[in-house]
Formats: sequence, C-alpha cells, structure tokens
Amino acid sequence: KTNIYQVKLKKEGQVEEYPYIIYYIDFDKGVILKTEYHIEQDNFKTISVSEYLDFVQKDNAWGYTKQVDKMYDGNNKLLYTTTMTYSNMLVNTGITDSEFVETALPQNNSINKK
Repeated sequence: KTNIYQVKLKKEGQVEEYPYIIYYIDFDKGVILKTEYHIEQDNFKTISVSEYLDFVQKDNAWGYTKQVDKMYDGNNKLLYTTTMTYSNMLVNTGITDSEFVETALPQNNSINKK
C-alpha cells in the first residue's frame, strides 16, 4: 500500500524505552489500520496489537467492519486472539462539529512513512 504512515508516541517527558504506542495510518482514507501497545513491566514485555480490517465507505467516511486483537509476550509468542465483527455503521449520529478539536502532537514522537 502507499501512503501508509507509522506514528510512534511516548508520554511527554518520557526517557524510558517503554511504554510506547505505534499507529499505522492510511493517509488516503484517513483511518488507523493498526495499533501496537508496547509495554514492559517488571522485566516482562508484552505487545498488544489491534488490527482494523474490511473497511467500508458510507457518507464519505471510512469505517472498519472487523477488528482483530492479539496479545504477544516478549518473545513474540501469541498469547491470545480476539476477533470482533461489526455491522450497521452510522455516520455523524448525534455528534456536533464542536466535538472535534485540532491539537498538536506531543513532544518525543516520530512519524515514518512506510
């Protein structure tokens, strides 16, 4: 795919390697394709991955109809998988334009085009 961006985020002021989040964004559709939460606690690493699949377009907005969540241990061993399927997507129901406020990205972030 083209125009897929990888955005890595850490908390403002964080100097430790963990935790961090990686978003994979389809720039053309304006959607998040996948999120990865990288965590280390008491020398135990885990990665939680959510993939958003089977996108449909309705009223000029893209939405996913399938979500697959996976949890991996620090050795990339799959611990579990959960799959959810959605239907009957509603667009702009009960949401005003004022709900959307543009903000700047926090410091200590990187953006990489794939």
